[in-house]
Amino acid sequence: MKTLIAIMISTLLLVGCSVDNYDEPKLMIEGNVYDESTLGVSDPILVPTQAPNGIKVRMYEEGYTQPVDFWCSASGHFHNDRVFPGKYHVIVEGPFIVDTEDAIDITIPTKEKLNFYVEPYLRINADAVKNGSSVDISFDITRSDKWAEKLVQYAILYSWTQNVDYNSYTFRHIVNVTDDNDVLGKKQTFTIEKIDWTKPVFVRIAAITSGTNSYNYSKTIEIK
Repeated sequence: MKTLIAIMISTLLLVGCSVDNYDEPKLMIEGNVYDESTLGVSDPILVPTQAPNGIKVRMYEEGYTQPVDFWCSASGHFHNDRVFPGKYHVIVEGPFIVDTEDAIDITIPTKEKLNFYVEPYLRINADAVKNGSSVDISFDITRSDKWAEKLVQYAILYSWTQNVDYNSYTFRHIVNVTDDNDVLGKKQTFTIEKIDWTKPVFVRIAAITSGTNSYNYSKTIEIK
C-alpha cells in the first residue's frame, strides 16, 4: 500500500511539473483605436476613454471560443506584452459603433500595429483655462448620425491626477439631461471654483447616452 501511495504521489508531481513548465507568454500586440471620421488623414484622432473599463480589446485565438481580454489606455492606445504565439481574431468593444468587418485577423509574433477605426456614440470637444482661483471650462457634445439613442447625462470632472474619469476624480459635477436638444451641438460652460493650485489640475468631460453603460470622454486637459 505504501508503495502504491508513493507511485501516485510521484505521478501527481510529474503531472504538476509538466503543466508548470510551459513558457510564459512574452510576445506583444499593440495598436490604436481611432475616430472613424479621421480615417485617411495624416494624423488620425484617438478615441478618448477611461482606463480600465473603457475600451476592451478581445483576442480570440484560432480554435478557441474564450477570448483573452485587456484594456486600452485612456488615450485610446493599447499594448499587451504577454501574448502567446498563434493566430488571433481581434475586436474592440467600447462606447462606439463597431461592425463585424472591423475585426482584424493577425498572426503573433508580428511587428504590425493594429489600428481600429470606430464611430463614437458621442464626440466631446473641451477647453479649460485658469481664471484666478478658478477654472473656466467650455465644451460641446455632438452625437453620431449613426446612433439614435438620447444623451441622458454629462459630467464635469477635475482631478489631481491625469487618470481622471467618471469614477476617479477630486471634483465631479453631474448634469442629468431632460431634453438633449438643449445640449447637443451647443456650447456649454462651467466654472470650478476654489482650485488648489499647489497640486496638478486635470479637467475632463464625460457623457453618456441611453442604450449603453459606457461613457464617452473628451481629452484630458492639464491646467498650469
